[in-house]
Amino acid sequence: TDLVFRMELLEAQLARMDALLHAAAGLEDRRILAVQLVRDAARHRSLRAHLGTALKRLARKVVEHTGETGEHYIVRDRKEWNLIGRAAAGAGLLTVTTAMGKYALAALPLSPMVEGLALAANYAISFILMQFFGLVLSSKQPAMTASALAAGLERADGMEEEVELVAAITRSQTIAAIGNVLATVPASFLVCWLWFKAAGAPLLSAQTAHHGVTTMHPLLSWTIPFAIFTGVCLWLQSLAAGWAGNWAAYRRLPQAIAASPRLRFAFGQKGAAKLAEAARRHLSGVIGYITLGVLLGFVPVVVSKFIGIHLEVRHVTLQASSLALDVGSLWHTADWHWGEVLIAFASIGVIGVFNFGVSFWLALRTAMRARDLDSKSRRALRRRILSALNQQPGRFLWAPAKLEGPARGASHA
Repeated sequence: TDLVFRMELLEAQLARMDALLHAAAGLEDRRILAVQLVRDAARHRSLRAHLGTALKRLARKVVEHTGETGEHYIVRDRKEWNLIGRAAAGAGLLTVTTAMGKYALAALPLSPMVEGLALAANYAISFILMQFFGLVLSSKQPAMTASALAAGLERADGMEEEVELVAAITRSQTIAAIGNVLATVPASFLVCWLWFKAAGAPLLSAQTAHHGVTTMHPLLSWTIPFAIFTGVCLWLQSLAAGWAGNWAAYRRLPQAIAASPRLRFAFGQKGAAKLAEAARRHLSGVIGYITLGVLLGFVPVVVSKFIGIHLEVRHVTLQASSLALDVGSLWHTADWHWGEVLIAFASIGVIGVFNFGVSFWLALRTAMRARDLDSKSRRALRRRILSALNQQPGRFLWAPAKLEGPARGASHA
C-alpha cells in the first residue's frame, strides 16, 4: 500500500508540474489551473475523499495478482473451451466426495465449533486438491477475471477488446458450470446405486434426503439469498488470493525459497527450485481456497448455532452433487415426487446465475475502484456489452472455432 501511495504521489507531482509549465508557457488558460487548484484543495480536506482513496489503494494492492491469475480462466477459442471443460469435469467428480463428507460430518454428534472446523477442512482440502491437480471449480473464475477486465478498461483503444473479455469470461463460466454439473450429477447417482447394492439401504435417510430436495425451491425457500451469500464468499476468496499473491511477490518469497541454504541442503538445488516454483504457482490459490473453505463451512455454523440466524451456502457445484445424492437416496421410496425433483434441479441454474453474477459484480466494482475508472467509462462499456449481446448472444455462451479480431490482441496482452 505504501508503494502504491508513493507511485500516486509521483504521478500527481508530475501532473502538477506539467500543468504549471503549460500555464507558464501560455499553452493553457491559467483560470483553469486556478480552478483545479481550488478543487484539489477542497478534495484534500474531504473525509469522504480520504476514505475513498484509502480503499482504492487497498483494492489496487489486492486485485493486481487476481488479474494475472484470471487470465488462465478466460476462454478465447475452442481449445481453451475444451481444456476448461475437462478440468471442470474432474472438479465435478471430486466434488462428489466433498458432498458425501459434508453429509457424514453433519450426521456426527459434534459440537458446533468442531463441526464448523470439520466442514471447513472438508471443503478446503477438496479445493486445494483441485488447485494442485489443475481442476476448475465453477463460479470461482469470475472473481479472478474481473481485474483483468478492469486492466483492459484502462486502455483508451475502444471497447471491442473489453467486450470480448466479458464474453470470454461468460463463456468460461458457462463451460465450467456445465462441466461441473454434468460430471458430478451422474457420479453422485452412481455412488447412490453402488451404496444401495452393497449395503441394501439408501445412502441417506429419507428425512435427510427429502429435506435436501424441498429446501431447494427457488421461491419457497431461502435458496436465492443463500446463493447471493455464496457469491459474496467467492469474491472474498478472490481478495484473499490476491492479497497472498501480492504479499509473496512483494517479499520475493519464491526467490527466497530457491536461495535458502537450509532448503538447498535438505532438498538440493533442484528441489529448492521446484519448491519455489510451487510457491509461485499455488500459494495464492491455496490461501484463497482455505479462506473459501472457512467461509463456506465454518461461518454458516457460527452464524446459525451461535448467533441464531439460519444461514447455509448454495454453491452450484456442491449443491448439484448434494441434490443428486438426495434424489438418488429417494429413488423408489414413498418420498419421491417428480415435481419437487424437477424444481430442485431447475434451481441449480438459478444458483449458478447468482453465484456468477454476485461474485463477478463485486470483483468488478473492486477492480474499477482500484483502477479509478469514471462513471462515463462504465456506462459506455455497459451499452457496448448490451449491443453485442443483442447482435450475437451465442458469443457469450460458447467459444469460437478460432481466435479472431481484437480477441487475438487480448490473448497476447
